[in-house]
Amino acid sequence: MTLSHPAIRVLGWLVTLAAAAIYVFMLAVTLPHLSDLAGGMTMFDLRNGGYDFETARTILARLGTEGREYYESVQHVLDAFYPPLVALAVTYWMWRFAPRWRALGWLLPNVVLFAAMAIAVLAAAFDLTENVLVGQMLAARPDGLTAELVGTASGFTLAKTIAVSVSQTALLVLIAGPFIRRMIGGKG
Repeated sequence: MTLSHPAIRVLGWLVTLAAAAIYVFMLAVTLPHLSDLAGGMTMFDLRNGGYDFETARTILARLGTEGREYYESVQHVLDAFYPPLVALAVTYWMWRFAPRWRALGWLLPNVVLFAAMAIAVLAAAFDLTENVLVGQMLAARPDGLTAELVGTASGFTLAKTIAVSVSQTALLVLIAGPFIRRMIGGKG
């Protein structure tokens, strides 16, 4: 079965739609609820530049028991599925759009394509690791938090942000390149 097989295409779309649905639900429901519980503070997952010890401690304190339990039992359950689904979706669409580049005669060595795909998989690994570390911070509560744990979690948040940015930019370039060339009158 090739990537152009109808079953693979359907699966690619289903994975993409599942990832998008979870992302929208987290952005529209779970993360705003957590932010409300924490007095309007942005949660760890959305702090793309990371966070320091005092910020982490304040978030945990403001979340309280209810917020920490919700983070672990709802947000982290959703965020256990989201990173692998996004990695699968991004790598699928990279693989699907790569032939369009090659059909235009544009250089796209396999090593570059596979590196971009690997970065998408790394982004998922960083996100899942971030979730484990945030889970440890939630369990530690504000009083048991250590600077080392916060620093490590924050580092994985930053690594996730960079890897997501690189992989999704690569995907956008793969998708947009042939369309832009067509719009400006080139072949394709």
